[in-house]
Amino acid sequence: IAALIANGFSAAGDLLRERSSYLARSKKRKRSEGNHIFLSYSKENSHFAKDLADALSQKGLNVWSDFASLESGTTRYEAVDIGIQQSDSLVVIDSGNGSRQVNSDIATFIRSREEDGNDLDIIPIRLSDQLSTSLLQGFPVIDGQELLKDEGAAMRMAEQISEAMQRKYML
Repeated sequence: IAALIANGFSAAGDLLRERSSYLARSKKRKRSEGNHIFLSYSKENSHFAKDLADALSQKGLNVWSDFASLESGTTRYEAVDIGIQQSDSLVVIDSGNGSRQVNSDIATFIRSREEDGNDLDIIPIRLSDQLSTSLLQGFPVIDGQELLKDEGAAMRMAEQISEAMQRKYML
């Protein structure tokens, strides 16, 4: 609004073109060599998600999460889309509640891999008795129910994820 008032409508148009250009460049960036993870979780698991993101970072993995990776000037939807495009793997914390946001992240990840022909690398962490969506069926699942009962759970899960990614991407 300040740009509209101070510099007129042409300055606002320039800002919109700049933002569109940034988003287009971001989407065209190639994924890394296997160490970028998109972390999907429901808000009820945000504390555990932060612990897991920290543990994965300590293992040398780059983690995209909405609590650490949102850039100024982009909507959450745009940021998630960019984060998914740039990620090699999707780690899903599934608490069994059928979160719309988590389901949307999974569907967007699958769709993006179908479009560019890359492998689906999804690592579900199950925190309840069963997975909340059939989209996660067929992927090796980390059973997080027992691991969550003590303080070192996030680090042990990060170790399992790191080892799986090392095998797949030979990091």
